[in-house]
Amino acid sequence: MFRRTAWIIGVIAGFLFIVGLQSADAEHRGHRHIRSTSGGTYLDLPNFSPNGGTAIWATGQGSNTLGTYISQGVSQPVYQGEDPKCPGGLLIIDAQGGSGFGFSTETYSNGDQIYYQVRTRTECLDDQNGFTGSDTGDIVGGTGRFAGVSGTYESSFAGVRQFLNTPQEFGSFTGEATGILVFPHER
Repeated sequence: MFRRTAWIIGVIAGFLFIVGLQSADAEHRGHRHIRSTSGGTYLDLPNFSPNGGTAIWATGQGSNTLGTYISQGVSQPVYQGEDPKCPGGLLIIDAQGGSGFGFSTETYSNGDQIYYQVRTRTECLDDQNGFTGSDTGDIVGGTGRFAGVSGTYESSFAGVRQFLNTPQEFGSFTGEATGILVFPHER
């Protein structure tokens, strides 16, 4: 029993050591790990595009391991209908498959920016005017100290939909994200 416990502890310690080395090596090569929290508001604009889709304009503010920022973004997820898990409807973005799109910009206090593109989104609308979702995406450039950066991110979000007396919808959201930012001179 002691041997088995010692072996398991040894394997776990070895795994944690290797993960720690990989993380330290990534930081050394110019890969910055990012962890963000944010919140903001959005406005839906129905029939935004020729195909009749709804565009979502979002503005927020947040902070991450790089500093504080304001964000602006636009997306056009594709409505997939209702299902038991999403009684208010399911929205998706599958950029590679040609379904929907999403872009956003983070602007830091000195004016430097990072640009993001949504690869995938799954957003579930509940029947109580709430929603939850997640994105995956790419970091596709920037300005100032972020000029030429690349990378990937994953995010999760939740919010509340507030209906206006028009076809438009307004609401608020909060979210968290993690990612890896790669500086061009360090690739």
